[in-house]
Amino acid sequence: MKNTLFLLLILSSFYACKNDKKNEPTPDDSQQEIITNEKTDSVKTPILLGIYPVDALKKEPYAEWYITAYDAYKPNQKLIEDLKSHLKNDVTIKLYMGTWCEDSWREVPAFIKILDQSGFDKSKLTTIMLDENKTSPAGLVKGMNITNLPTIIFYKNNQEINRIVEIPIETLEKDMFVILCGQFYRHAYDF
Repeated sequence: MKNTLFLLLILSSFYACKNDKKNEPTPDDSQQEIITNEKTDSVKTPILLGIYPVDALKKEPYAEWYITAYDAYKPNQKLIEDLKSHLKNDVTIKLYMGTWCEDSWREVPAFIKILDQSGFDKSKLTTIMLDENKTSPAGLVKGMNITNLPTIIFYKNNQEINRIVEIPIETLEKDMFVILCGQFYRHAYDF
C-alpha cells in the first residue's frame, strides 16, 4: 500500500505543472502584468506575468515559499566550484516559471541559490513568468516549446545548448554541469 501511494505521489508530481494547451501569446503588448489567481475561493494570490527580476520573488506573497526553499537547499559544493568556470563562458539563461506552480516553488529557489553560489552574473538571466496556460504578455513564449514549468534554457553564444524541464534528472547542479560541459543530456520529457 505504501509503495502504491508513493508511486502515485511521484507520478502526480510529474504532471502537476503540465498543460496540454498550445502555447499562444497573449494579445497584450506589455512586458509585465499581475493578475489574480482564481484557483481558490478563499485566497486570491497575484500571479506575475512577463519578465521580472528574480528578486521579485523575495517579496510577499512569494517570499514565504521562495526564501524557505532557498534557505533549505544545500547545493553540492564540489559541483558549485566546477560550475563557476562553465557559467562564465558566454552563457545566458532563460528561466520560464509560474508563481502559481508548485514545481517552480521547489526548483527555482534552489536554482537561484546555485547561481548565487557560483557567482553567475544575473544580468545574463532572464526570468519569464507565465500563467497556467503557459502564456505571457507580448508573446514571450512563442516558438519556445514550453510545456512544463519550470523550464531552464541554457544558451552559449546565443545558441540553445540544452534545457532542464520541470525536474532535474539527478540534481540541478549536476544537470547544469552536464549541460554546460557539453555532455549528453536528455531532460525529463525527452525520453
